[in-house]
Amino acid sequence: MKYLIFFTILVFLHYGISAENQDELSRAEILLSEEKYRDVEKLIFPLLDENPVNSKAEYLLTKAWVGIARQERKKGNIRIAREYYKKALQKWSLNQELQNEVTEMELSSLNHRLVTSNIKPTNNSEWTDLLKEIRDDLHIIRENLQKESNTSSGGIRQYILYVVIGLLVIISIQLGILIRK
Repeated sequence: MKYLIFFTILVFLHYGISAENQDELSRAEILLSEEKYRDVEKLIFPLLDENPVNSKAEYLLTKAWVGIARQERKKGNIRIAREYYKKALQKWSLNQELQNEVTEMELSSLNHRLVTSNIKPTNNSEWTDLLKEIRDDLHIIRENLQKESNTSSGGIRQYILYVVIGLLVIISIQLGILIRK
């Protein structure tokens, strides 16, 4: 009889907690629809601390991270956007749309910096810093494109990968030539 009462109490507690979590998850969905992504993040973390295998909470959190990344990208905060995209890609590594979005962001960021940086470095350390930034960007883009090509079976993606890397190598060579002048 003790065990039956104990089991009954556990069942009631479980369903009570589940109902409370459902309310929180419903609130998170509403906040997502209102594009209040940081609030969703704050709401979901305690739920995941309580139940780390809550797949719906994980899903909503990842959607919030993608939303934050998009907002930060619109604001021009590429580094912050990159961090949130990275978090989302860890959860949704096979999401082709997300991978394409990250790759496009990286390419547009590099292109923007090259176009708008009509800088004339005056010494070798400035040139070195500029080349280091470009090398870092190339490395990130190459990793994203390789991940993308590994998850897809199409040869066209590999072709695009080689074209983009080729263009980036040409840009690097041109910068190297400018440095020597």
